[in-house]
Amino acid sequence: EGGGRLKDLESRVETLNVEVETLRADADLSGQVANLVTSLKDVAPKVILHDSSLKQLQHDLGEAISRHSEMERMVGNVKGQVQSLSLEVNRLVSEVEGTDGATGVGNLPGSVLSTSNPEDEGALGISTSSV
Repeated sequence: EGGGRLKDLESRVETLNVEVETLRADADLSGQVANLVTSLKDVAPKVILHDSSLKQLQHDLGEAISRHSEMERMVGNVKGQVQSLSLEVNRLVSEVEGTDGATGVGNLPGSVLSTSNPEDEGALGISTSSV
């Protein structure tokens, strides 16, 4: 009977050893979890700030793209207006000079105006040199 009790006690001691080791491992793990929670408390505000900054950058980029598109549209409008004005100036100069447009202002393409007579250069307040 004594030998059976001894084996039973040894078995219980072994079970207690396993439970103690499990508790030690849990204690180590709880310390690591506590460290992780502390780290997350430090990192979380930075992540939130980063997210907010990214959203602001996305918003700003969208506005910049919109403004750029609007500027391109305006530049296109201005180019059209300049071309129309150039044609009108050429027509008026031809009308005033009594020419058919073959000579005088407008015989050069684009925004470069010239006169057939170098002495007339600048008569309209427009430089006749290449732009």
